[in-house]
Amino acid sequence: MTVLAWEALTRGPRESYFRSPDIIFSFAGEAGLLYPVERISRRLALQNLGDLGPDQKFFLNIHPRTISDPNFVKGETQRLVRELGLKLSDLGSIE
Repeated sequence: MTVLAWEALTRGPRESYFRSPDIIFSFAGEAGLLYPVERISRRLALQNLGDLGPDQKFFLNIHPRTISDPNFVKGETQRLVRELGLKLSDLGSIE
């Protein structure tokens, strides 16, 4: 078996109210904190990324409402990738 790509998934503690990403991001949205929670999730996913194989990609899921958040900063994920010493070419994209 060959691993082609990795995907970051946000999950809360298994036995807690916040066990699923739907609950986490819905709660964050209702509290007006969707964008900050999204940013933290992306940063943690990238910080915890292990070594990628030469032809492997890494995918980040982004909540659709994040882009319409007034605090959204275009290019922030790209900046974070560079800041953490990763390559933009490591990120997969769906076009």
